[in-house]
Amino acid sequence: MTARATIGALFFVTGIFLIVFGFFAARLHSAMPSSGTLNPGGPQLNWVGTAVGGGSLDESTCVEGVNCDTFVVTLSGTPTNWSGLKARIVISCADPSGLSDYDLYVHKGDNSGPLVPGGVSAHGGTPPEIVDLDPSNPDVGTGQFSVHVVYFSAFAGFQYSGSASAVSASAGTALAPSAPQDRGPKIGFQNFEAPGTLVQVTDSSQGPAVHTVEYTAHDAGEPSIGVNWNSPNSASGVTNFQSDLQTLFIKFDDSCPANGQSATWYNSAAPTSQFVDSDPIGFT
Repeated sequence: MTARATIGALFFVTGIFLIVFGFFAARLHSAMPSSGTLNPGGPQLNWVGTAVGGGSLDESTCVEGVNCDTFVVTLSGTPTNWSGLKARIVISCADPSGLSDYDLYVHKGDNSGPLVPGGVSAHGGTPPEIVDLDPSNPDVGTGQFSVHVVYFSAFAGFQYSGSASAVSASAGTALAPSAPQDRGPKIGFQNFEAPGTLVQVTDSSQGPAVHTVEYTAHDAGEPSIGVNWNSPNSASGVTNFQSDLQTLFIKFDDSCPANGQSATWYNSAAPTSQFVDSDPIGFT
């Protein structure tokens, strides 16, 4: 065989390998089967998970085909055809230990689409996760939906089973409904680190030391915090923070200044705290 023929054969074999690998890799990203159409008169759709398994907090942290996978269900017809009916999505697992935990997210369209009303079921452990799709709801309707299953804490040894069926619109479930999705503005938080400036002290928890300095609020093995909401600083109150022998009062600037949130720290220790160490509980 000539060198040219040998190289050609290698390219051919490599190409076949890549095609086969790509086919199986694509299959890993979806449930088995990967899709189905549900009619108002049935029959029920069934599928199983195929992801490798592991753990993921939610959709934002999962890797498709590793710890989450997707089944695409199409509700046929129009909302009128589903009068008195709804589509029920059920995810269950036969793990006898009760440790496998799957979470269910149902999107309109694909996984990048909006979550449908009531489209999240994330109970702990292995009780079935259930989401009902009401086609009479304008935000649901009929068409394509993405059933996204996240392996919160589950492995391939106990794969989930999924089903989609048409049930009576009045059919209830034995599970408490999930909390409604918060569609309001996102709530954040801000860290206010102690300034850490050096202050001269006449005593410390390690003993008397006339020429000793400490960092402000940086020695709090068991900090105690209290807030006086009735203070003149009505926007956020005054927070009391005990750090070793330092008794600190903090006022927060909630006006969103151009240079970022800020806080002012005051060290106002009680006279006895200059000489006696303690583990106080702060009440303000």
